Amino acid sequence: MIIREMIADDILQLAQLYKQFWGEESSIEIMNKQFTKLHKNESYIFLSAIENNNLIGSVMGVICEELYGDGKPFLVL
Repeated sequence: MIIREMIADDILQLAQLYKQFWGEESSIEIMNKQFTKLHKNESYIFLSAIENNNLIGSVMGVICEELYGDGKPFLVL
């Protein structure tokens, strides 16, 4: 298994994983639009787990700004 940055070509397989998890179809068009928009934002991190050229998992992290304490941002997965 390898972990790498998610690419747009992963979206179709990601939709299949979401269907297994949520039990409903996802809009590939909306997923592509959202991924394109969010991938450009440095506050979002997308990783893909790949095995035998298949997407077997993914993670999205969001870097959040903080008001508390020293105000340093933190990552939410």
